[in-house]
Amino acid sequence: MTHTEARAFLKEHVKYRGGEETIVTEQLVRYWWSVLNVAVFYGKLSKPIKVETKQLKGSFGEAEVNTKHKGRINIRLQNKFLSKCLFLTVLLHEMVHAWEHQHHTVMGHGKRFYAWKNRIKRTTGLDLDISHDEDDYRYE
Repeated sequence: MTHTEARAFLKEHVKYRGGEETIVTEQLVRYWWSVLNVAVFYGKLSKPIKVETKQLKGSFGEAEVNTKHKGRINIRLQNKFLSKCLFLTVLLHEMVHAWEHQHHTVMGHGKRFYAWKNRIKRTTGLDLDISHDEDDYRYE
């Protein structure tokens, strides 16, 4: 899939299926990581070493440094999202952290993180943010 095809596929998917409740599995995370990687990062982002889905308290997702593999991360995501849009937005958020770690060895919510905001909005139609409220993603 090319960058242009990935962008079009993602936008179409969000348009028609973005409001669906989403049960998250490792396979689903790895699939969308690949699509988003091509659509946003031109396929240059390293895959996470470990993907875990579970009930999280206080956040929808987490990225942590993998100490055995330089420049790589482990990712943890909530196992259920009210909408596919929220799932993809949270995954993108963690992917930006992965990019930060891969290229700068630090992760945070500063200027480097928000430098991705416009590109993500333009390429995916989704908003990069540090906090999300499930109610913002309810579809009536």
